[in-house]
Amino acid sequence: MYAARSTPPDRITSLHNPRIKDVARLQEKSTERRRQGLTVVEGYRELSHARQAGWAVAQLLLCPELAGDALTRELQAAASAYELLTVSAAVFAKLAVRERSDGVLAVLHTPRRTLADLKLPANPLILVLEAVEKPGNLGAILRTADAAPAHAVLVGDPRTDLYNPNVIRASLGGIFTVPTVAVPMPEVLAFLREKSVLIALNMPTLVPSPVMPEQPLF
Repeated sequence: MYAARSTPPDRITSLHNPRIKDVARLQEKSTERRRQGLTVVEGYRELSHARQAGWAVAQLLLCPELAGDALTRELQAAASAYELLTVSAAVFAKLAVRERSDGVLAVLHTPRRTLADLKLPANPLILVLEAVEKPGNLGAILRTADAAPAHAVLVGDPRTDLYNPNVIRASLGGIFTVPTVAVPMPEVLAFLREKSVLIALNMPTLVPSPVMPEQPLF
């Protein structure tokens, strides 16, 4: 579906173009993102973060009127690495979320990371989340984890898609820099026991700050 092209296709001006509908489905439906192993990011900065982290670009949508001449030339020059779709301002506005977009939107291949893929130091700082629901909250936590910096984020029993575009946008690049894995909570706890990770709890119903035991709780 997202094959690389050596030359950009004709400019897309129709809101009903099948390619545009495909991208919209990826934005809106987690089932499509999981099935295809793809997600959507908006903005040249986010695209740069993703590429630096090794995420492969499947397709790039570019609106020259918004991107400007210099950025348009740069992205067109690299088009052999991905499929480039040039779109009108009206079409881009259908997909864009930001009020002041730079005319760049990319479809990315998402990593299929597992707990076994994590490479951790001797005393890692791991942030564990359980049953997080709101994409914006998850993205904000990833942003905090990046600033800490945490060595990994483990999301147990997630109720939102890890690669929801809203998660990516709220993370401000954190999704690309902090290794993040979403698995059932029992697998998270088993992993922490196996690694002998000291666990601190932050449970507002019990204490206002983390509890630091002398021994692991699990």
